[in-house]
Amino acid sequence: MKKFIILLLHGFLTGFVVSCGSDTASKKTEVTEEHTEENENGNTASLTLAQINSIGIAFGTIEDKELTASLQANGILQVPNQNKATVNSLYNGVIKSLAVQPGNVVRRGQVIATIANPEFVQVQSDYLNVNARITMAELEVKRQRELNAGNAGALKNLQAAETELRTLRTARATYAQQIKLMGVNPGSISNGKLASVLAITSPINGVVSKVNVEMG
Repeated sequence: MKKFIILLLHGFLTGFVVSCGSDTASKKTEVTEEHTEENENGNTASLTLAQINSIGIAFGTIEDKELTASLQANGILQVPNQNKATVNSLYNGVIKSLAVQPGNVVRRGQVIATIANPEFVQVQSDYLNVNARITMAELEVKRQRELNAGNAGALKNLQAAETELRTLRTARATYAQQIKLMGVNPGSISNGKLASVLAITSPINGVVSKVNVEMG
């Protein structure tokens, strides 16, 4: 904004400097009555030295100076993409709370919203069920190995038990990853402690520029 004003003033004063210089040169050759002549260009006005003095035009050099008064102006702030973040939830749900609005300053890890969905509880419940089945499958594998070592059990029974255990462990890893994506630590889940509401947190420090959701 400051540069824009300076450029306008620079063009304005230059026009008068040229005109004044021309009038001063003519006064050196002869003294005539004050007059104003129309230039061929209708957008240009010529003033005599007396006219310039009468309206108080002063000449000086253009300088860069800090403004002593504040200016209010509308504008748009553009931020590089690497300094921006869009916050989304990987799961559908109902917005239970919104803790921020445009203009708020947030810190990384700060809770900015919460969402609820019955599927959250179901995934955690499935994770606990698989954990319980793994405990039983591990005992069955141990028993089949003991039987097979004493030639009292069939090899195929041991192989079936080991396959079942591997399948359950894969399922547990899948559920655990889904729970981590919810922002919940799988190790904190117990039969009496299942999270039905998930917290959405800010991934970076910054200022909220836009909120595209509402409650419900």
